[in-house]
Amino acid sequence: MNKHLLAKTCFAAVLAALITPALSATQQDKTSIDVEQMQQTVALQASKIDNLERQNQALSTELQTAIDDNTRYDKKLTEQINSLQQDYKKQIQVINEEVNSTNKVVADLQSTTQNSDKNLQDTLKKLSDHTEKSTSALNKDIDNRSLAALLSLIGLLALVGAIIWYLRSKQNQHKDSLQSNIQTALNTVQQAEDTIVAADTQLIAQLTEVLSRIDLQQKKLAEMAFISDNNPLISADEATVEHGLAITLADEIHRMRRRIAALPEATKGLKSLSKSLERLEEALAEKGYEIIDYLGVAFSESMTIKARFIPSDELDEGVSVITKVVYPQVNYQEKLIRKADVEVSVG
Repeated sequence: MNKHLLAKTCFAAVLAALITPALSATQQDKTSIDVEQMQQTVALQASKIDNLERQNQALSTELQTAIDDNTRYDKKLTEQINSLQQDYKKQIQVINEEVNSTNKVVADLQSTTQNSDKNLQDTLKKLSDHTEKSTSALNKDIDNRSLAALLSLIGLLALVGAIIWYLRSKQNQHKDSLQSNIQTALNTVQQAEDTIVAADTQLIAQLTEVLSRIDLQQKKLAEMAFISDNNPLISADEATVEHGLAITLADEIHRMRRRIAALPEATKGLKSLSKSLERLEEALAEKGYEIIDYLGVAFSESMTIKARFIPSDELDEGVSVITKVVYPQVNYQEKLIRKADVEVSVG
């Protein structure tokens, strides 16, 4: 562009030089002034164009740097979320192993108690049979036996009573021990449930931080969109909203919803966890995202979902119901950005 302006300036100067001899002195002065003004105007316009080009170049460089920084930041944040998910899965695995071990201990205690009860019943039956036989012999020979034999029988009965008392006390001790072990197992399960709730509460705090980062990302992208509207060098694709973090957050909300539904209502901290999860979901909705859970909904061919069909004997023929949601549907500003992944039971 500067070359064209310079050429025009030179042409104007040459033209002025050619026509100058044919003009009078006054006209020559006036023409010289006009040419000089035109040259100054052209030079000023060339300077402004150079400044605009430099500013445009600087703005493009700055925007590219911001895009690169945002890409690296998203990658780092995704890695952190994956690491948190792996740690959480390991904690759940350890808790499940502890619960299984406790269940095994309870089963062993129950088996031991059943064996003890059986042995006690057998012993009591033998003692009862022996006592009955002894009593029968006593009735036959009572007239011929001496006082010593009677005292021996009384001693035997006392011994039988002592044995019965001893066996019953041992049985009570076994029952008390079993109840104590069962209560210990129940306490362990309760602690495991409380640990799950505490872990989910901590995870919600971390997801809230992720949500704030999504908000920051949307602000940056909004600024980029504004710049792209005012600068033709920035394409609209460079200012497009990225939904990866929001979809990951939606999946975590869906997963925790299912686990909260499986826990007892009396679990410590469960109500607080539910309220925190509701606030997190509302904050995500305020940013334009909607989580759609199709669990229990009748299946329709018009649904835009990823479905796997499983035959079911519990449904009437021709009835199709979504019985499992692997991943929920996610909408952004009432537009689908991720299909739901579901299992459909077919009667």
